[in-house]
Amino acid sequence: MEKVDNVENDIRRAKITVKKNNGVCEAFSYEKLLKSLVMVDAPYFESERIVSTVVENLYDGISTKEIKKIVYECLEEVDSES
Repeated sequence: MEKVDNVENDIRRAKITVKKNNGVCEAFSYEKLLKSLVMVDAPYFESERIVSTVVENLYDGISTKEIKKIVYECLEEVDSES
């Protein structure tokens, strides 16, 4: 869990905000995205890899729609590997 905390702190220092569908901006949360993936039964290891991919593509003001697109593409890769 220390890795998650370190990444989360780095993102907070960079002040990466996400623009939600309703137009509200909020800080990106590594942990929130990881928990969402686990809640939809994505394997924990794969979930960490997916969140890492999202983090690599983050920029300030990214939309939730763009994040979902990255997540879905990663999930499709996981499905095709199975």
